[in-house]
Amino acid sequence: MKQFILLALVAMLFGCEDPKEIYGTEIKTYVISAGEERYAGRGGTFHYLYFQTPTSTECARVSYETYNKYKVGDTIQVLIKYWEKPKKK
Repeated sequence: MKQFILLALVAMLFGCEDPKEIYGTEIKTYVISAGEERYAGRGGTFHYLYFQTPTSTECARVSYETYNKYKVGDTIQVLIKYWEKPKKK
């Protein structure tokens, strides 16, 4: 049994992709448009905030503290990171 766990662990480690590199960042201003709590069974409750600009709406899973900190109508600034695809060796 120990050998199987070790083999599975080694396979997982070597199967992971290389970390992605950031090739650009941008700060956007959004307005909170809604909040939602989703019950996930044994996983607990997940908290989501919806935020929007005049041309787009985004959603992000946030911590309980962040969910309670922001209310509908609040203005926030979001750091957006653009990822480069990992290079194959």
